[in-house]
Amino acid sequence: MPSLVSYLYALAAGLVVSSAHVALTPSTVAYNQSGVVAVRVGHGCDGAATTAISVQIPAGVTGVTPVYIPGWNVTVTTRPAGASAPNDNFTDPISKVTYSASSSGVSSSSGSSNSHDGMSMRRRAEAAATTEVDSVTWSGGSVPEGTFFDFGLKLKTPAQETTLAFPVIQLCDDKSTDWFGDSSSSTPASFVKVVKASTSSTSAAGLARTPNTLVAGFATLSVGAYLALTQL
Repeated sequence: MPSLVSYLYALAAGLVVSSAHVALTPSTVAYNQSGVVAVRVGHGCDGAATTAISVQIPAGVTGVTPVYIPGWNVTVTTRPAGASAPNDNFTDPISKVTYSASSSGVSSSSGSSNSHDGMSMRRRAEAAATTEVDSVTWSGGSVPEGTFFDFGLKLKTPAQETTLAFPVIQLCDDKSTDWFGDSSSSTPASFVKVVKASTSSTSAAGLARTPNTLVAGFATLSVGAYLALTQL
């Protein structure tokens, strides 16, 4: 009879293999659904800790909101709403809106004005109606080598079946890796299949969970699977 410890070690080994690169999780989602995905950073850069992650949002993905991570800054760039392709300056993103961690919570700025009066709020609302998120960058924190981390994104998937590519730039102080390649590359982009809900490995309810909830749920299912195996 397999022991719980040996089962969990084997499970962990499989997770290490599946998390060897920077990738989007889940990798298959239902179309025309709102929910949460995550940019999973599985390792650093040649032993160095990850200090920034930038992800470009493919055309057709809307309603993007980055997760707030204490101790990290978040920079969001935009493009015209309904654009047929992402901006071509992803390697040198220009900040449009920046959210930064502070002792009092999250502060925001847009352009040169920090005003929160009615006019500024109206202008921000108008801008939100005519633009969509092009890229998201988390910086200022650290993910040590030998650990993994999920950078969450709330978004809405396109209304048709497709495969989406999410290019990612990983920074580790003075080192960097561009995860832009095809699926056979040593540095592939993150690919997500968008399918009908009935054929998706992730239900609409599952897509709506946060990455941490997904991990907790997976752990619960894993222990349940072990207990089922011990009855064989």
